[in-house]
Amino acid sequence: MKNKVFGVVTLLLACLLVSGYGNVAAQGGGGKPAGSHPVSQPQDTQDFQDVPTTYLFYGVIHDLFVDSVIGGYPCGGPGEPCVPPANLPYFRPSANVTRAQNAKFTDLGRRKVTGVYTGTNPYYGIFTALNTNITSENNAGIYAQGGTGIWADAYTSGATRGFGAFIRNFGGGTLDQYGLYVGNQDTSGAAGYGGYFYTVRGWGLYGGSTSPATGMGSYGVVGVTNFNGDAAGGVFTATDMTVGNGNSGIYATGWSGAVLNGANGTAFPGGDGLDVGANGLPDNYAIDAQQPAGDTYYSLYGVAHIHGTNISGADYESEVVYDGAAPLAIGSVVALDPNNQMGGALGVVKADASTADTAIGVISYRLDTMKEGKHDKTYIDAAASSVSKSDRAYITILGRVKMKLGDSAKVGSRLTLDANGTVAVAGKDTLASFGKVASQPDKDGYAYVLVNFK
Repeated sequence: MKNKVFGVVTLLLACLLVSGYGNVAAQGGGGKPAGSHPVSQPQDTQDFQDVPTTYLFYGVIHDLFVDSVIGGYPCGGPGEPCVPPANLPYFRPSANVTRAQNAKFTDLGRRKVTGVYTGTNPYYGIFTALNTNITSENNAGIYAQGGTGIWADAYTSGATRGFGAFIRNFGGGTLDQYGLYVGNQDTSGAAGYGGYFYTVRGWGLYGGSTSPATGMGSYGVVGVTNFNGDAAGGVFTATDMTVGNGNSGIYATGWSGAVLNGANGTAFPGGDGLDVGANGLPDNYAIDAQQPAGDTYYSLYGVAHIHGTNISGADYESEVVYDGAAPLAIGSVVALDPNNQMGGALGVVKADASTADTAIGVISYRLDTMKEGKHDKTYIDAAASSVSKSDRAYITILGRVKMKLGDSAKVGSRLTLDANGTVAVAGKDTLASFGKVASQPDKDGYAYVLVNFK
């Protein structure tokens, strides 16, 4: 029994061949009636001898042909001569469709689509879903629902890159534009992930930005949370579950390695390993390194100097301005400038026996300044052997410092100042002493001295 179907359905289904389909190589797409795919080729391509490109239903017939759902009838049959050079097949748009043919057509329309396809923009894949209504964010090209909404496996061969998913947003709307938006609405599961990225090698997630957007900076990855409370690690949590040498919770490289602001702080990138800021209110510190468990561990560990009040592995230092008229050698004892006023770094002058009571430290480093970002930053001029008037410097207040000593200085000798400000070994009855010799002198006459100007 035949099911006679007329109109558009008859035209679409008549292509079915009981013996097979898709026996003609797929061609590119062209102009289509209203509501179909946009134009993808500079000119239409005729696929069937009896369906010219001007035919009313050429567009929809062409789409099925491009997708390898239909292949037509080979030319050469009665009334269907082969026409060189293309020798195109015939579609028979006015033919009736049997129930068996209709069943096969329906089955082909719902089964998996597989095979080779080498189409051009926008028909890249074997299956192409184009929604030309771009007036709403809810108009999707593909909508998928299941235990896994979309599952995609990518395999490559030869010299080609592979993408599990390749997603781009060309924008055009006036509201926010996202290359990829991933959300998790589940509230009952054991764990919830907005996005989960895993790789057996390389980078689990790579984010890049080439320019800022209006009112925004240019960031590779930005994390935002609207939870006002204990967010279990904050907006962005970096956890390396495999603890071992070379494993890092966060690895960052840039003009500044990282910029961290707490409590609405205002730290800016300054070309440092780490720029940290906080608002300065009580209990809002730029860095709060808590006491670790055990007596053999440290809250902060390292040998680098800290600008301002300086703490290093063997000494405690403070920044000053040298106000003396004549240059002063590194390792000289300095005293407070009697003309000091409130504000800024303290001024110092060369100390001598008459100013021993106001002696506060030993010149350990000359400092210089340079512009980094928005800030004038001081740095240690390690090559300098002296300081001049108005130079900034570090003075060692407590701890170990290098000083040039005379031959009479021995390990354990107490040190004081003579009338000229020269370091001398203190006598037995001398009370004013700022330190003790702690090492044998080197070939240039320098030795370590433990000083205490507290």
